[in-house]
Amino acid sequence: MKKDVGLEQEPKLAKPGEGIGLAELLFLKLYIQPFVMRRLDKKEAIQSLEDEYGRITEQISSFKRDDLTKRILVKRPKFVEDSSRYWSAAMLCNHLGKVNGALAKAIENGFTAKAGPDYKPKDRLRAVKPDAERNEVQELEVFQLSVERIRNAVQLQSEIDLSSRLVPHPWFGNLTHLQWVWFAGFHMKIHARQLEQINSGLR
Repeated sequence: MKKDVGLEQEPKLAKPGEGIGLAELLFLKLYIQPFVMRRLDKKEAIQSLEDEYGRITEQISSFKRDDLTKRILVKRPKFVEDSSRYWSAAMLCNHLGKVNGALAKAIENGFTAKAGPDYKPKDRLRAVKPDAERNEVQELEVFQLSVERIRNAVQLQSEIDLSSRLVPHPWFGNLTHLQWVWFAGFHMKIHARQLEQINSGLR
């Protein structure tokens, strides 16, 4: 691991949207999606979200304020793209805020749509990457608000609507709103491991 201040130039990483390893992708599609995501209720989905939100916020609290915007090159965590392993804690929160914010908006609006021939997974993956210029401490608040929006939106929807409305995912294809909420927690769990590496790299 190296601090960004120790790097003379940007590291050469894969392009955003290139995806993850085949073994990891197969694990998600052949185990997580058909078994773990198959039968979820609102309580389970929200619990996944709350557990990992708590884990992220606890880790963030251990950072010194000045360290939150320091980019750290880490070994690629499982289920994280190569292009995403040179982030700061603030950039990581920017990314989570984008993903969670888009999900909250879909639930709030009762949005439903299946992935069609015009759906471009790589473009969707690129769209939620953090903006380097938004490497600011305030991104922590954006992340926190995004989780609050999901929590509130889910409580206002019926179990039937949450289990029937669909939104495409770049790796899984069509997921219900309820499956997306559970995945938001799983997604935060993935990046919590990255956050641990960032914090370790700072020390």
